[in-house]
Amino acid sequence: MGLLDRFKKAPGPDAMTWEAVARLRVVPGVVGAEPVDADTVQIAWADNPYPSTLSLAAAREGWTKANGFDRIEIMDGIINAVAPPTGPPEGKEEPGVDPTPPDVAPDVQVADADVEEAPAAPGAESTGWEAARDRLRVVVGRAGEHPDAITWPIAGVLEARIVLEGPGALPVDAGDAASWEVGVDDVRAAALANLAASDPGLDPVGPGQPAWVPTSPADHPPAWLAAPDRLLAACGLDQAVVLAPMPTELVVVDPTAHDLLGSILTSTKSIVDGESRLLWPAPLLATPAGLVPWEPAADHPCAGLAAELRGAG
Repeated sequence: MGLLDRFKKAPGPDAMTWEAVARLRVVPGVVGAEPVDADTVQIAWADNPYPSTLSLAAAREGWTKANGFDRIEIMDGIINAVAPPTGPPEGKEEPGVDPTPPDVAPDVQVADADVEEAPAAPGAESTGWEAARDRLRVVVGRAGEHPDAITWPIAGVLEARIVLEGPGALPVDAGDAASWEVGVDDVRAAALANLAASDPGLDPVGPGQPAWVPTSPADHPPAWLAAPDRLLAACGLDQAVVLAPMPTELVVVDPTAHDLLGSILTSTKSIVDGESRLLWPAPLLATPAGLVPWEPAADHPCAGLAAELRGAG
């Protein structure tokens, strides 16, 4: 059971749908993805006049029972299988084409010189900076996992890195930046701008409770650890205790809510005891200046739990 399952109702049927929508919207060639219902997403393509639909029904039970990396792997399989349609939807005719053939097809010969070369499809220069810039994302992981990637430290225990598309993608390195004819700082700034331009989609853990769960990016909410000032502003807090025990979970808590904070730390400890694939079990303190490990005073009611979780890191 995930950290937040203990404080809020189980994800409704839209949780999986919205994750699929978020992932589809950054797939190369996709220009739109919208939910039709809980189990269906309609996809629009840049170079195809026809939409396609993705059904999530067959995978829903497995995804609902899974958590952490298992959910990521299930969604990876779903998204990787998506492809543009090869023709019009069943029962619809090709646009601009008369479905009734003429009695005699004209025999027309066209000289090669008269044939105009078709314009390149949008985004065909997939290695160009313009094509890559809007696809850059921030992923937060353990320090040192990708030595050659463009990274920067977070709280001295984690690091943010840049990827194209999502958490399962290969990190971007200085060679990629050079191929786009931009600097490493430009790549980092673009990825952070993409994150900051999005809405965290804060979901309160309970009525009247000063703790929130970012629901976007759906596949990796801990990305907000790379933009603590934006996260705090969205919560209306000057500082917050944040927990990201798993790559798919992030919770933000008002540090003055001692009882709630103690309950969440206790739940986090139970996850750490039974989960091998963790992001970072210990609490962090977010301020507009950045993140540091949260080390409350010895007489703080949560000091013991915080120390135990630091030891598990």
